[in-house]
Amino acid sequence: MEDFCHFSGRKVKASVILILAGFLVCLGNSYSATASCSLKGEGDIVKSQLGYLPTNFISISARKCNGEEPVAIMTYPLNGGAKRRQSKAQLPGQSFTSPFPTLYWLTCPEICKAIADLERRGFMQQFEATLKAKPEMARRLIQCHEEYAHDRWRSLTAEDQALLSQDDSSIYRIRAMMKESGISGTNFTVHGDCKGKKIGSIKCLHAHYAHFRSTMELDRTSNPVGEMTHSALQKQFPNLVL
Repeated sequence: MEDFCHFSGRKVKASVILILAGFLVCLGNSYSATASCSLKGEGDIVKSQLGYLPTNFISISARKCNGEEPVAIMTYPLNGGAKRRQSKAQLPGQSFTSPFPTLYWLTCPEICKAIADLERRGFMQQFEATLKAKPEMARRLIQCHEEYAHDRWRSLTAEDQALLSQDDSSIYRIRAMMKESGISGTNFTVHGDCKGKKIGSIKCLHAHYAHFRSTMELDRTSNPVGEMTHSALQKQFPNLVL
């Protein structure tokens, strides 16, 4: 005789419940496998761009306008960099190794090469002059630095946040780097002021452009240096797919 169960207030055959349960388990396993394959596929693409896959790779954060090739990736703020650098930076008694403050990393070889050409031709100095002449843009840049540091800290696991929050002089420098440095390691607590005049050096157009592209669709302040870099790329390299 068939057993019955009550499901959502209705009398349902137990065999049907078992079938539904099995279907949901299979569906969950399928989704998990698909997500895993997707992440592996992303890693393979990034590896083909950089020649290796960063150990702290999290995900692709920006793609070209055609929706295909990655422009930038998001990385974890700890345990990054070369193996040799990690081993040198290992702190006694700590589970993490070297800090890696670059939250968004530009990976597209063609765009990296084009931006390097812009830097060589003095565009960075032109952008810095523009920022000094336009306080509103400078203020936006300071906001970008603050948001970058905030997003970096939030990306840490609760365990790593707790470790970095300990009253330990050996990790104070790392904690300060995580919380007080913005894009390209800029210490916005030193360079920023309420009028947006003391902006400091831009340091690296690659880092600013990676941040600009990675946060375009997020609720974040638009990076003015990234905007100017994007405009320069469009004008100087009209055939480059961005």
